[in-house]
Amino acid sequence: MWLRRDDRGQRSATRQGMEDQFNETRFFCETCGKSYKWKESLFKHKRVECGKLPQFTCKVCGYRFMHKHHLVKHLTSIHRIAPLNGTSMLIFQ
Repeated sequence: MWLRRDDRGQRSATRQGMEDQFNETRFFCETCGKSYKWKESLFKHKRVECGKLPQFTCKVCGYRFMHKHHLVKHLTSIHRIAPLNGTSMLIFQ
């Protein structure tokens, strides 16, 4: 969607931007119905996510995640644990 500043300096969507947003091609997963803007994203979804159990587990509470970066964000925001590198973690006190 295209944004521009109106007379008061606030952003507003242009009609062309709105039309482009609704006319864009989407690629849908036949299994779960998720849609993607890029065909490559759909292929990755099918390969990594769709129909599979989350492969990253929080060792503190057992919550599971499909993506490692979601686990890292969870550890930092919920348990206040910051990753030093790919495997080590430091607990804030």
